[in-house]
Amino acid sequence: MLKKLHLGSGRLEKLDSIRLEKFLTLDWINLGDIELKNPNNRQLQVVDYSKTNFIPFNYKSGDYLPFEDKSLSFIFSEHFFEHLFLDESISLFKECYRVLIDKGVMRVVVPDADLRPIPEKLGFPSDSIGYDRPEKHKTRWSAYNLKPALEIAGFEVNPIKYYDLNKKLHDQISNLEIDFYHNCFNMETIKDFNMIKRHNSLIMDGLK
Repeated sequence: MLKKLHLGSGRLEKLDSIRLEKFLTLDWINLGDIELKNPNNRQLQVVDYSKTNFIPFNYKSGDYLPFEDKSLSFIFSEHFFEHLFLDESISLFKECYRVLIDKGVMRVVVPDADLRPIPEKLGFPSDSIGYDRPEKHKTRWSAYNLKPALEIAGFEVNPIKYYDLNKKLHDQISNLEIDFYHNCFNMETIKDFNMIKRHNSLIMDGLK
């Protein structure tokens, strides 16, 4: 059975119980942080990593994903690509396209930085954090740069949730455009938005 990829998952100890239950299975490969860091002393989950597939992951520009061509059926990433520069994101989108099967789907969740009613602070998460730090937000995403970035990588794009130039919200979560996914694998996963923690985000699907 083809695996699904949780890209930039961080450490699973930081997931809430609902999302941990989804990703802590052998169906998923989790690419996450090498070290568990908890500077804010948040409550952490107890995780048995033998129940899933976890690969330490620290993306650098030009890196390849450790998978063969057309070897994954679904890719999910939440609040990860804002930590990359635009050129790095496009390079990684191309890698995701490479490793997906035909009719595979990549779901990208990032902050809708400028168009939502309360815009993301410039320089988030802190003006004192340099751009050489992994936690720094390096790209401000909106529907108007994420969609073409995914298209450059080869994807056909279905915007699920986004704000337009008039700050009007468009949201397919409760009424997904199913025809877009004709003959796709993992329809149950495609219809499942409970894996997303930050629902007030920009959400787009890329179809190979």
